[in-house]
Amino acid sequence: MNKYIKNDKLGEGYYRIEHPSGLTILLYPMKEYSSAFTMLSVKFGAVDTNFEIEGKKYQVPMGTAHFLEHKALSSNNEDGFAVMSAYGADANAFTSMEKTAFYYSCAHHAQECLEAMLKQIQLCNYTEESIDREREIISQEIKMSEDECDWLCYQNLLKAMYHDPVISAEIAGSISEINKIKDSTLKLCHKYFYNPHNMMLVSAGSINCDNIVKIVDKTFKKTDFTPVKRIYSKEPKNIKYNYTKTSQTLSAPIFSIGFKMYSQKSDNIKNVIIDEMLLEIIAGDATEFYKYMYDEGLINSTFSGDTYNCRGLSALVFEGESRNPEKVRDLICKRVEYLQQNGIDEEEFYGYVKSSYGKYLSVFSSAEAIVNALLFFEKTGGCIYDVPEILSHITVKDAEERLENCISADNTVLSVINLKQEEE
Repeated sequence: MNKYIKNDKLGEGYYRIEHPSGLTILLYPMKEYSSAFTMLSVKFGAVDTNFEIEGKKYQVPMGTAHFLEHKALSSNNEDGFAVMSAYGADANAFTSMEKTAFYYSCAHHAQECLEAMLKQIQLCNYTEESIDREREIISQEIKMSEDECDWLCYQNLLKAMYHDPVISAEIAGSISEINKIKDSTLKLCHKYFYNPHNMMLVSAGSINCDNIVKIVDKTFKKTDFTPVKRIYSKEPKNIKYNYTKTSQTLSAPIFSIGFKMYSQKSDNIKNVIIDEMLLEIIAGDATEFYKYMYDEGLINSTFSGDTYNCRGLSALVFEGESRNPEKVRDLICKRVEYLQQNGIDEEEFYGYVKSSYGKYLSVFSSAEAIVNALLFFEKTGGCIYDVPEILSHITVKDAEERLENCISADNTVLSVINLKQEEE
């Protein structure tokens, strides 16, 4: 089924195509745009380690999705990335908690790049020798990530916040886990997850929609699809523990503060928008509270906030450098309690609503941003054009209720990495 979804105010629209192969295609032509950004998203991420197929349960090592990402475009001794690069494309891939994505941007030879990617992604002919080589490469990646202090601090936060080890595990896995990955592991996951029914092709920019569909017609044939039932542990509402620290050689202590939210509806678009507003309301750089912490020397320009969303779970996270991270945590908790007791200033709130609308409009100036937004809204069952309507109906009461019902100082975790000499 082909559908054209139009936004009259923007004067733009995009195509949503259900291809006979089972692949969902989203195409967003952009006038006066000279290049294209294309992504093939596979619904197979780091959290997908336990699943059931036709009544049989499987458990694969943590890091399997990331390992398969490394091998997916290098079957039969051919390198899909090298082919795309030869055509002048900037191509890469990544694995997140919930998906694996392969993407490229280019100004020319878009059709050749797409065909190379789609052909290679369907192959699964890996030798044990090539798997062993990749294992060594990924092992080096894992070792290098252990020295990335910001990432380590964040991972320690997740380990303290969530009881399920799959949620807080490294996306690449551990060396002991990836040593368990065999040829049969990759073939199993490729067969059932790298199926067109479990993929989405999204492209935006200077694109020829008819040609893209023709390439998919040529490379993707109708295939049988066996549904995969993902098995996830039920995550308790409470945190695992509220404080974790370690030490590294670095210039200043760093911290991550996380509020594990009681609500498990992070995929709700309205809640996602409100959570992003709450980051700004609590400790955004336009608040007097932020200015106070900055002037007191408790934080510096590295301070930032972000949301965590995975598997229906959500959290608000604040990160940065500080000589006194415990005080920063205490002040942010007091700030939250103040807002819960006294409410959110209505005028300031609607200023954040207006700012959110501006951020939303900025998405449409970037092909890459549009592709990522289309994927996000497809995942949530919505449309990229839903945001203005949602924003028009969000009230200060909505934000206050989410702040009151979903956030508590008792469900807060502080992760700290101190200077190594201070711990000795």
